Amino acid sequence: MLFFILNCSFRGTGGQQIIYNMKNYFLFSVMVLMTLCVGMVKADENMPYKDPTLTFEERAADLVSRMTLAEKQNQMGNDAKAIPRLNVRAYNYWSEAVHGVAHNREATSFPVSFSMASSWNVALMQQIATAISNEARGYADKSNEPLSYWSPTINMSRDPRWGRNEESYGEDPFLTASMAGRFVSGMQGTQDNYTNPHTGEQYLKTMSIVKHYAANNSEFNRHNGNSVMDNRTLRNYYTGRSWI
Repeated sequence: MLFFILNCSFRGTGGQQIIYNMKNYFLFSVMVLMTLCVGMVKADENMPYKDPTLTFEERAADLVSRMTLAEKQNQMGNDAKAIPRLNVRAYNYWSEAVHGVAHNREATSFPVSFSMASSWNVALMQQIATAISNEARGYADKSNEPLSYWSPTINMSRDPRWGRNEESYGEDPFLTASMAGRFVSGMQGTQDNYTNPHTGEQYLKTMSIVKHYAANNSEFNRHNGNSVMDNRTLRNYYTGRSWI
């Protein structure tokens, strides 16, 4: 398009004619590009991944099928890059709500998980998580902030040298499973969540991402450390929370 403008513009006989032609062809080019862009937007609006009558799985599969390999790679970390050609904005999956969303803004700061677990009150735990998700949703509606939270923490606080024991619910697998389960329910919502009238699927109030999977109680080598234990300890203690 730029070559077409330059090629046609310098056929005039005087400097004014040249400038006049360049302006005309530039305006013409912009109009053509705008027309093309409008056409692309209209086509994009009809893409299956933007169709609310389809299921979440169908829409996700369609969106992924349109991504290039590089675009898929850019979605693998917590800081997912934008894909402008598909109208997909950037998204950061990393946010914390272990005892509220007040870590970098004004919100209610509840007691740390270790303290809340001392109550053994699972109903209260769900009420607190519901209040946290209310505030999280409010920030999302107001500022378009992400709705995924890396909470709760289900590490077994068996070793005081870890340094993050206050994030956990203690050293008891049953208590941890009970409190964490209610926390997730409060964060993600209940049967009262908005339901898609076309598919019957429920939307999550927020996304509660449980961390850290198992036997991760060493902060300085958390990405490459080796956790050695017998099979009984692994299944009955560190992953025994999963059965409740």
